[in-house]
Amino acid sequence: MQGNYNSAEKYARKALDLDPDLLDPLVILGNVYQHNNNYPLAAEYYSKALSITPDDAFVHNELGNVFSALERFNDAVAEYELALNQDPEFDDCRLNLADTLLELYESEQAISHYQRLIEKQPDNIKFLMKLAQALITITSKNTQAILDKVLKLDKRCAKAYYWQGIYQQTMGHFDQASESLKTAIALKPDNYAAWYRLSLNKGYMPAQRTNR
Repeated sequence: MQGNYNSAEKYARKALDLDPDLLDPLVILGNVYQHNNNYPLAAEYYSKALSITPDDAFVHNELGNVFSALERFNDAVAEYELALNQDPEFDDCRLNLADTLLELYESEQAISHYQRLIEKQPDNIKFLMKLAQALITITSKNTQAILDKVLKLDKRCAKAYYWQGIYQQTMGHFDQASESLKTAIALKPDNYAAWYRLSLNKGYMPAQRTNR
C-alpha cells in the first residue's frame, strides 16, 4: 500500500511540474502527506488546492482533519464549518466537527451536531456513543437513556458498559458503576481503562504496599 502512495506522490509532482495549478495533483499530495503523518506539508497542499477551488467541501474537511491532528482545533472547526456550509449533508464532516468541538470543551455545540446525525441515523451505535460521551461532560440525566438504547441495540457493547460506569461514578452511584465496569471487563478483558476506573471506586482501590 505504501508503494501506491509513493507512486501517487511521484506522478502528482510530475503533473505539477507541467502545470502548478492543477487541482487533482494538489489534493493527491495532500492525501499522501496526511497518510504519512506529514501534517504541515499536507496542510500546505490542501491550502493550495483551496486557493483554486475555495468551495470544495472535501478539501476543507481534509484540511480540518490535518489541523485537528496538529491540535489546531479552532482552525479545524473553521474548516469543518466551511465544508458544511457547502454541503450540509456531509455527515463525516459533521462528525469531525462535533468531535473537535468536544476537544475544545464546547459540549453543547458538539451535542447539537451529534443529535443532528442521530436524527438521520437513529440506530447508529457510533453516533449514539459519541452523544453519550458528550452528555457525560455536562452531567446530563439524558445520558442513561442513550446508553440504554445502545445496549438494546447491542447488549454486548463493552464500550457502552464502560461509559455507563463512568456516568454512574459521576452521579455518585458507585455500586452500580462497579457492576457496569465489571461487565465491560467481562466482555473485553483487556479494557485497561475499565480496570482503572474500577480501581477508583471505594473498595476497589489497589492495596498499598508496605515496607517490611
